[in-house]
Amino acid sequence: MHTFVHVEIPTTDLKKAMSFYGPLFNWRFEQFYGDDYMMIFTGDGVQVGGLTKIKEVPLLEHHYSYVEVPDVAATMARAESLGGTVIRPLTELPGGLGAYSVIQCPDGHRIGVWSKR
Repeated sequence: MHTFVHVEIPTTDLKKAMSFYGPLFNWRFEQFYGDDYMMIFTGDGVQVGGLTKIKEVPLLEHHYSYVEVPDVAATMARAESLGGTVIRPLTELPGGLGAYSVIQCPDGHRIGVWSKR
């Protein structure tokens, strides 16, 4: 209880966003309502959020949603190969809490990636 249940990712181009996030996180998408919203599902079929089409992606410099990944460095490299940019390099957290990075998607939205390893 009291956990995030749905994250909306803003984008100016749904097709471009799906071609970035789909292969990056093994997500699939389903049209929800209208032509400007896609539901996001994990590879296991769990609904985790949505892509919402907007006119301009706001720059939120210090408010990130994080996606758990098996390997932060590999995800950073994959993001760059898909047209993204690494904004914060691989950073190890103290106390064995894992590692994280922040990437910027091709349309400007920033999202964090984190791994326990």
